Amino acid sequence: MSMLSRYKKAGGFVQLLNLIETRGPEKREKFLQIIEEESPYWAEAIREKLLSIDRILTWDENILGEIAVRLPELALATFLHGIQEEHREKILSTFTHTQRRHIDDFFDSKTPSAGEINATLVKLLELTRHMITEGEIKLDRVDPGLAIHEDIEEELIKKDNEAKKGDEDTAHLANIDLPDVASGQSGPGNTIDLTKIKQKLTQLSKENHTLKQENRVLQEKIAQIRKIV
Repeated sequence: MSMLSRYKKAGGFVQLLNLIETRGPEKREKFLQIIEEESPYWAEAIREKLLSIDRILTWDENILGEIAVRLPELALATFLHGIQEEHREKILSTFTHTQRRHIDDFFDSKTPSAGEINATLVKLLELTRHMITEGEIKLDRVDPGLAIHEDIEEELIKKDNEAKKGDEDTAHLANIDLPDVASGQSGPGNTIDLTKIKQKLTQLSKENHTLKQENRVLQEKIAQIRKIV
C-alpha cells in the first residue's frame, strides 16, 4: 500500500499537510522525499502549500494577533522566545496594555528550553491550520499562494494518471521492433539505430512532463494574480 493512497480522497491533501507541517525539518524532508518518489506532483504541491512560522510571520499584524491570542499567555511567551524581536513587537502591538504586561512578565520570568520553544511553534502551526480549515483565516485574501483548491486531490490524481499513461506509451513505443531499412545495399548507414530512437523517445517524454509541470505552475500564478487584481 502506497503512502499516498490513504490521502487520495476529499480533504486528504490537508490531512497530509497537517502531518508534515508539524514534523521537525529532518523528518519533514524525509516525508517529502518518500512522496516525491511516489508522485512528483504531490510532492511539489505539498512544498508549495506547507505552512511555516517564517511564512506566517509575514502576515498582517491583525491576523497574527488573532492567532496569538488563542494561545495561553505562558505558551505565547514561550513562543515569543523563538522569534526575532521585530516579530515579537508586531504580534504584541495587537494586545491591550494589560495583556502585554502579563505576557512580558511570563517572558521575563523564565528562559525556556529549545524543546519547550519548539513545542509552542508546532502548536501555533496546528492552531493556524485549524483556523484556516474552519474558515476563520481566508488564505485567498491573506496569502493567496497558500490557498488550496477544493478539488486538489482530483487534480493531482489526474496528473499522476496522465504521467503514468505517458510513461506506458513511451515504453510501448520504445519496445517496438522496427525493421532494418536498406536501399539495396547493406551497411551501417542504411539501418535505423533502434537504441537512439528509444533514447530519443525517453527524452521527449521527460521534456513533455517538464513542460506540463511548468505550464501548471504558470496557470496557478496567473490565477493568483487575477484574484489579487
